[in-house]
Amino acid sequence: MPRLIDTGEVLQRTIYGSDTPFPSNPLVFWNRLRPAKLLSLLSETNLLERNYRLQQALGLPREIFERGARVLALAGIGLERA
Repeated sequence: MPRLIDTGEVLQRTIYGSDTPFPSNPLVFWNRLRPAKLLSLLSETNLLERNYRLQQALGLPREIFERGARVLALAGIGLERA
């Protein structure tokens, strides 16, 4: 992932996809996250939110998460918020 973030051409085309049902584990990145951030992520009980926040903490830009919604909209798939 660090090389992905440093490669602008690839990053511009990257779409976020969750690896659920496999829960993300912030402890894997103990050496790349500040202790307060690590504890905050570990306390998040919503696994999808935890995964999203972990990816952000690791440096993925917001656009990667938004791009998927735009692609689905182009395909005629709407994402309504509850």
